[in-house]
Amino acid sequence: MMHTTQLSFSYDSSQVLTFPDLSVNEGEHTLIIGNSGCGKTTLLHLLAGLRKPTKGDVNILNQNITSMTPSEVDSFRGKNIGMIFQVPHFLRSLTVSENITLAQSLAGHKTNPKKVEALLEELNLKGKGNKKPHQLSIGEQQRVAIVRAMVNQPKIIFADEPTSALDDANTEQVIELLKAQANQHNATLIVVTHDQRLKDNFDNMISL
Repeated sequence: MMHTTQLSFSYDSSQVLTFPDLSVNEGEHTLIIGNSGCGKTTLLHLLAGLRKPTKGDVNILNQNITSMTPSEVDSFRGKNIGMIFQVPHFLRSLTVSENITLAQSLAGHKTNPKKVEALLEELNLKGKGNKKPHQLSIGEQQRVAIVRAMVNQPKIIFADEPTSALDDANTEQVIELLKAQANQHNATLIVVTHDQRLKDNFDNMISL
């Protein structure tokens, strides 16, 4: 499904981040954990093609995304990858539903409001589609971010610190929702975090 070889990245010549080789199978749930500053988010950006490594390769679905052009990576990501960031990035002028259907449009899919509505209801967000994102709680915003990541039925889901701003109850709920959604669509789930609360929720764990 996904594997990396000899990945490294440098923001400047004085600091080079090197990463262990990763191998993740289809449908697996993997936790990548480490302290702040160890390069977790950088690694996630390399895996998702948001940054290009200084050295090494990222292969997803038998394709080396590091050899793709920026437009090819964008197209590949839109079709195959769902992203959940530490702080959900929404367009404040759009409603929750409009933010999600925008993700469909940007990936080249036909918008499907009924599918969006069904996903919102599935994640206990019924009736929230017409609200603006800033009108929701932090926990609700993270659930909307999950809906947006899942709406195009990606083959792989990357989540960057999805629980860092959540209390224990919301943390448990968000992680269980992520795992349930991944299982439902047989998607591979990779969560990057420093949150030690998540260690017992994953069988596969990589420490940086």
